[in-house]
Amino acid sequence: MTFFLERTRISGNGVITQGLIDAERIANIADDGVPHRIHFPTTHITALKRNAGGKWVGRFSLPFRDTVGPLFEADTGLDLFNSKFGGCWRSINTDDEFDNIQEWVSSQNSRVFIRNCLPLCLALDFNLQSEGEYTEIGNLEDQAKSHQEESAISELVDICCATISSLPFYRDARFIAAVPPRPGKGYDLPSVIVDRVCSELGLHDLTPTFE
Repeated sequence: MTFFLERTRISGNGVITQGLIDAERIANIADDGVPHRIHFPTTHITALKRNAGGKWVGRFSLPFRDTVGPLFEADTGLDLFNSKFGGCWRSINTDDEFDNIQEWVSSQNSRVFIRNCLPLCLALDFNLQSEGEYTEIGNLEDQAKSHQEESAISELVDICCATISSLPFYRDARFIAAVPPRPGKGYDLPSVIVDRVCSELGLHDLTPTFE
């Protein structure tokens, strides 16, 4: 949950480097034609495929490595290989390996893996599942933001805590920050959630340090 420009994040699961964020890099990512999101329940439901025959049991392929690759490799102990066509992939040699990957994919639930200038960026879910219809997370956010519904806020905090605690690299974080609210804003849901997550997990809130 914490990102340091031009520093290296060291974890028991490996090393993740935060590169420089500038306008040129942002423009390149926006215009390169590569997908920016991976969502296993919908857009990438066929990322894991079982072969009907041949020497491989199956194949796991993704349109990009960012975010999803390091998390997958740290969790499963399996390597992903870069494709000459972009993205990454792995041939699956045994049923046990296939089951391992399938279990990992299922455990991601509604998470959205995001490709941008941050090396480990994801969302809990999309806000809408169709036009005018919230996802479960989206509905909680609406109730918490629009109505300051305490039960929705508490549930979002619980989900954030569970997510941070379960993810490689994230669970090693010692600092957390919300997107800074605009000056003079009254109620700010991200700041409220971060404050409570800090209390639950013993993290340090960097949000007040932003100007």
